[in-house]
Amino acid sequence: PFLATGRALIDVEKGELMLRTDGEQILFNVFEAMKRHDEDRPQCHRVKVIEEVVKDVFAVETPSPPLERIIVNSIDELEV
Repeated sequence: PFLATGRALIDVEKGELMLRTDGEQILFNVFEAMKRHDEDRPQCHRVKVIEEVVKDVFAVETPSPPLERIIVNSIDELEV
């Protein structure tokens, strides 16, 4: 699951979400974020750092495009 792999700690009582990776951590306080809620302007809160980490990990773990990998692996299997 996403939160388990992201080393997430959720403290429901305090309203805190902590995400840790590569020796770095970010603490998101839900209660504080909701205090700044504007009834007239709907908002969506998100932790942008997740997108950046996913892109970095995907780039490292996926050195070639998926289609290229499938074609290369298929050729290797046919030659065996």
